[in-house]
Amino acid sequence: MSSKETMVKPFLYSGMSLFKKNVRKGFLAVALIGTSVLGSTLWATIAMLPFLQERTPHSGFTTSMPFISARAGVPAELAWFFVQYPYLSTGAQIRSKNNHTFIVSDARRGREYVVKWGQSFRRVEIYFKGDKDRTTVHCFSPGRKRTVGIRGPRVVSDGAQTDPNLWMWQGPLWNSQHLKIYALADFWLNAPYKRFSCAGFVHEYLKDAGVRVPVQDAWDMARQPWTRVPVDEMEPGDIITIRAGSERHRRYWNHRITHVGVYLGNGKLIHASTPSFKARRSYIRVATLDQFRGRIDKILRPPDLL
Repeated sequence: MSSKETMVKPFLYSGMSLFKKNVRKGFLAVALIGTSVLGSTLWATIAMLPFLQERTPHSGFTTSMPFISARAGVPAELAWFFVQYPYLSTGAQIRSKNNHTFIVSDARRGREYVVKWGQSFRRVEIYFKGDKDRTTVHCFSPGRKRTVGIRGPRVVSDGAQTDPNLWMWQGPLWNSQHLKIYALADFWLNAPYKRFSCAGFVHEYLKDAGVRVPVQDAWDMARQPWTRVPVDEMEPGDIITIRAGSERHRRYWNHRITHVGVYLGNGKLIHASTPSFKARRSYIRVATLDQFRGRIDKILRPPDLL
């Protein structure tokens, strides 16, 4: 072997090894860059999904609730209403009457819907602009729908049917004020309360929730000309006046109404109770409506909750 061949072979070997190293490094660099680009694209797509879902209409959602998909800012409390009445025109207008009543005007169909909701009921009153004397009322309760037809001052039809839409009743529909009234029970529960009677506690409790109630005794509070509420339409903040539990109790206080409490929801009320007639200290307790069965006199809704 000549000296020239001896010099070429090491040069070729070193060149091939250098080429292989560069190929490996280039491949790794390309793979790293490609992975970075692919990962960034994937994360950007995931981040943009909520925006794309808001901008892109879905056919199933549009057909079941056309007004909600066509107009932003529909109150969450009315979601069930647009499911029950999917034929509403897309140009229907909503206005709030108070914190639990809405008016939906559908000028295209010539109808006006007064929608009222509570914890255990949904009521829809339908007024027809082409027939002023006609009114239809739908009352929804868990598993049941009642339809009442009214012509002028007379009830012309009244029927009930099974309503399978139990999804509406998986949880109560409360507004922020109801939630505050319910949550305040955690701050008051089991706390000794010396200064006020049961009615004084009602005043203080509702005052913390932003509801104005005068400082009165239970029997005077029962005489307030406030809105009376049926049992199946009770909401957090309603005041429950309670009759004396015995004749001795009535004679001791010299009044028929001797106790008062605040309804919390879910069939419970909070009240200041005393262990005996002459006790000087009241304790805050949460009771169920069943514990006062037969003694509930009336249920009143303060004006601030209307």
